[in-house]
Amino acid sequence: MQVLSDRLHRVCNGRMSEPSFVRRDPQQLRQMYQALVEQIPAVIYINGPGENAETLYVSPQTEEILGLPASGWFDESWTACVHPDDLEAMSQNYTRFLRSREDVGVDEYRFIRPDGQVIWLHDRVTIIRDETGAPTLVQGLMFDVTERRRTAEVLARIEDIGQRFTGLLLRGAPLREILTTLAEIVDNPVMFEDSAHQLVGHARASVSNQDLVTRWESHSRSTDHDSSCLWQSVRIRDEDWGRLHVLAVNRDPDEVDRIAVDRAASAIGLWLVTQREAGGLADAARAEVLADVWLGRGPSGREVLARFRSLGADLDRPVLVGFAVECHDLRDRLGAFRDTRTRRRTAERLLARVRTALADSGTQAVTAVVGDLCLGIAALAQSQAPRSVLGGIADHLADQEPDLTLGIGLSRPTSAEHLKRALTEATDAAAHGVGIQHAEDLGLRRLLGHLGDGPELSHFVESELGPLLEYDATHSRPLIPTLVAYLHHACSKSATARALHIERRTLYYRLEHIEKLLDRPLEDPAGRLRLEVALQGLGILRS
Repeated sequence: MQVLSDRLHRVCNGRMSEPSFVRRDPQQLRQMYQALVEQIPAVIYINGPGENAETLYVSPQTEEILGLPASGWFDESWTACVHPDDLEAMSQNYTRFLRSREDVGVDEYRFIRPDGQVIWLHDRVTIIRDETGAPTLVQGLMFDVTERRRTAEVLARIEDIGQRFTGLLLRGAPLREILTTLAEIVDNPVMFEDSAHQLVGHARASVSNQDLVTRWESHSRSTDHDSSCLWQSVRIRDEDWGRLHVLAVNRDPDEVDRIAVDRAASAIGLWLVTQREAGGLADAARAEVLADVWLGRGPSGREVLARFRSLGADLDRPVLVGFAVECHDLRDRLGAFRDTRTRRRTAERLLARVRTALADSGTQAVTAVVGDLCLGIAALAQSQAPRSVLGGIADHLADQEPDLTLGIGLSRPTSAEHLKRALTEATDAAAHGVGIQHAEDLGLRRLLGHLGDGPELSHFVESELGPLLEYDATHSRPLIPTLVAYLHHACSKSATARALHIERRTLYYRLEHIEKLLDRPLEDPAGRLRLEVALQGLGILRS
């Protein structure tokens, strides 16, 4: 207040230009501003009327609200504390207001206190005019509205979270999309385990698959969850179906994250209701991982072994063999198997038979239904012969399902680094004929394998798939896996969409894009044959 008194004293003695309202009653003006300063929790300042005019007065609340002494206003150093993203706009808004004919202007911007705390300021500016309407002073009231802004931001985040998960439910989104959405919201890895502590779904949020599984294995069964994890049970009809975890890797969870986890848990609960039984949850996870490996869109090597281990299958053995069981009746006798549920039940029945045969032989394996195929990877000791061990599957299935025409494909023995190739060999062999088929006995692939030593195979693959290979090399969503799945499922769009876990309209768009790039229709039998051979050649070149 002493600063204001000195300024007013100078006015009264004629050493400053005298605003008309000051000449009337300077003592009353001083008392009025003193009352405001003492009672209002705000920074009050008075500037001259010009765009570059000096500050005439600022109230003591600068210390409490801004953490700055009043001297910081008179030398303009306070502007250095305005958030750099807001400084230019704040300055422009103030200048624009002074040039306008308005009497009141309002702005809000961020301010960084010397202690590093970022606050939001509500700056209300009023122009004081004389009898002629000419501006004489600019009066400002500056309030700290940080809590209001934070509350508004929190409410906006909560509303956005609710809308996102509601949209997922209305679209019937799969578990993977629900988990991915949650990971984006909380900016941390997300995991969902079933009631048997099997990791059935996850979203990594910039964390490697290997690191994620390692963290989860040390964390899952612990009952002492500290601030490094935010978790929520998923319950349906008072039955515990699993737990949803958020690991605090990138940042600590806040209260809004807790709300997001709760909404995600509810969404997963509704998703689970659509599953036929709790056991189907782990099977869906196994099918997803196997499909990812097969189509080359998921983890590989030791990472995929860790993922299988989290699903209850320890495949850490020296010899790995891919196998596939295909019911040829599903292709050849469509009249009897046109119903999707019947096709699914047939594949699930075969899966149960396969698991029984594997258990009887003491073979560790991961198996699941992918599309209409029963797909799996078996782990064997070095001394075990794959033909002998897995040949029992064919005998068991022939005894248990005499009315079905089955093709059983076995890959060559391989390692964790080449599981994609193993599954491709197994599915190709299963489609090749009835009974047990060994990939190493199939003539075409052996022939292509020999051609792979020279330039002929590379030239053929480039002539048939060149535009697709160029597209996949420059885009994050490759089209080759879609073409592989489409040809493998005998150009059945519904089966391909199920195998890829995508909507049919998405598949239609991809197929149209493939035809445009290749400049040929996929319905042409001769063209499909060339593409199938080229894709097999590509698999050999990449293996």
